Amino acid sequence: GSPEDESYVTHSLHKAALTYLVAATVVVGGGIWLAHTGDVMAKKMGWEASFVGTQFLAFSTSLPELATAFAAIRLNAPELAVSNLLGSNIFNMGFVLFVDDVVYSEGVFWGSISDIHSLTAVIAIGMTSVVVITLLGYSRGEPTRLGRSRGESTRFWKVESLLLIGLYVTASLLIFALS
Repeated sequence: GSPEDESYVTHSLHKAALTYLVAATVVVGGGIWLAHTGDVMAKKMGWEASFVGTQFLAFSTSLPELATAFAAIRLNAPELAVSNLLGSNIFNMGFVLFVDDVVYSEGVFWGSISDIHSLTAVIAIGMTSVVVITLLGYSRGEPTRLGRSRGESTRFWKVESLLLIGLYVTASLLIFALS
């Protein structure tokens, strides 16, 4: 094996499992603490919990994906950055919402969610569509309505980047105004 492989020879399965368990416990504890902090913040500021959750908690929990995306871009691996973000989005909307629905015990999960999240969901679908349409155009080497063909760039911003930023800012303002 390579020298990297040999550096792990002294690590036992027991030690690896224990390390994983401790790290997972810290992550779950941090998530619970973050949700509680967001709730307290919403009450103290007089803001709706849906606004605080959408803006601050979602941003906080997305920081690892953001750091990974920046690292991938620095490594000249844009596919890694995009797949990381889309994979996280799919995981959160698929698995996490499924688990939330299963463990929620105070009635119908989907009926207890603030109506403002319908707007959030529609804009999130729109943002994901911008990314997917752009990727489909790039994968064919053809210009898309949203972007340009592979290799052709603009000086600072691409159309799809401006669309994503515009959708995010619009969603933020609407959520704050309607909450």
